[in-house]
Amino acid sequence: MGWANALGGLPAGDACPPTFGPKNSSDCTPFVQAALNSGANTVYFPAGLQIPIYGTLTVPRAVRRIVGHAVRR
Repeated sequence: MGWANALGGLPAGDACPPTFGPKNSSDCTPFVQAALNSGANTVYFPAGLQIPIYGTLTVPRAVRRIVGHAVRR
């Protein structure tokens, strides 16, 4: 199965930071940390979103992959 299924969701065991907080936040650090702490094996950063991080993040042992998609300008 790919990163997103046909319904636009993520596979079980994966997390995406924008689902943990507002999309237009000036600091997404707490939402990214919440995604990391969710118990997900993979934390996925979708293309096209700016996710500003201004604090320190701790990656728990449960996280096996962090996947991001670059935006070309």
